Amino acid sequence: MHNWKVALLMMMIVALIGAGGCTPFFASDDAKAREPDGDGASLSFQEESAEKLPEAVKKIRSEVMAADSEKLSHREVRSGDRTYLILSLGQRPTGGYAIQVEKVVRKGDTIQVIAEESPPPKGSFNTQVITQPTTVISLETPDEEVQYRYRLKESP
Repeated sequence: MHNWKVALLMMMIVALIGAGGCTPFFASDDAKAREPDGDGASLSFQEESAEKLPEAVKKIRSEVMAADSEKLSHREVRSGDRTYLILSLGQRPTGGYAIQVEKVVRKGDTIQVIAEESPPPKGSFNTQVITQPTTVISLETPDEEVQYRYRLKESP
């Protein structure tokens, strides 16, 4: 009699977590190239899966995620012919938050990365755990030295 109660409780927990809209910490495995538009020269980039990152990039990504901050933190890591840009929103109080890079634009010796924070939908069930939404994109390494500037937009 006791076992069916435990099984029922476990199924309810799994259903709540599954319906909660938990956003994964990692970019999807579909590394889709994106062509942003806007002022300046648009640069193509792709989201990277955490599992497929070079070891040096994985290490820096872990350091960025471990930063004790509630603000955007970021790092650039060169590996081979690619530059990996790691962006983390910092700590958030629940699951359901996400960060999405909208576009990457080059203006002179500056590369501007524009990302958007997406909070969980109002009224949604979310895991009650501190999260650190993070994304990694990559782009071709520029031929010369550039500065990276980041802008985070909040979704309405």
